[in-house]
Amino acid sequence: MIRGMDRPLFMAASYLQLYLRANENPAPAVLTGTGLTEESLRTTDYVDYRLMAMLYRNVERLGAQPGWAARIGAQLNITTHGPLAFAALSAPTLGAALQVMAQLHPVRTTTIEASEEIEGPRYHFRLHDLTGDAEFARYTAEAIVRVMQALIETVTGHAAGDNMLISFAHPAPDYVDELHAIYLVPLAFDAEETAVSIPASWLHIPSPLYDEGSYRQN
Repeated sequence: MIRGMDRPLFMAASYLQLYLRANENPAPAVLTGTGLTEESLRTTDYVDYRLMAMLYRNVERLGAQPGWAARIGAQLNITTHGPLAFAALSAPTLGAALQVMAQLHPVRTTTIEASEEIEGPRYHFRLHDLTGDAEFARYTAEAIVRVMQALIETVTGHAAGDNMLISFAHPAPDYVDELHAIYLVPLAFDAEETAVSIPASWLHIPSPLYDEGSYRQN
């Protein structure tokens, strides 16, 4: 694993661009205090995570709908994640796709550390925040686990339902009902770690989008 102390903590600028498009407020208001503009983001590959944290605070200050981070997670489409997502979706199996996300996510963000574990009949994809910023960690976790859920459901071809458990290391927010309505799977809060858990047997499910050439190239 790559530790936060060994690298700068950044996020792909494309994520900030998506947040701007998904927000109903004017871009200058959402970018207040970041020193960024829509124009500068178009020519920027990565930004310091603290600028994303500031954007999160601006979104909250401007009166975002509760659960906004999880909803935006659902909008983080394949082009947003670049080669990382293309590699995951073209992988031969769900297990291989999740391995791609666990091992190669630093090409898109270094603010988290991901790990995998099979524990009895369950597989766990765990996320650990490296920033120490509780608010940033909460919003980022709510978005990322929605991305992971979408990947799993795309490969399996069906809604995860009660087969999936999403755990959050942070306490249940006051908009917990909105989160239940967004994820539509069991949720746990104040957990030891943020994680997505599914049956380990699912790891062998072949991906309908498997393409060896795209998988290796990406």
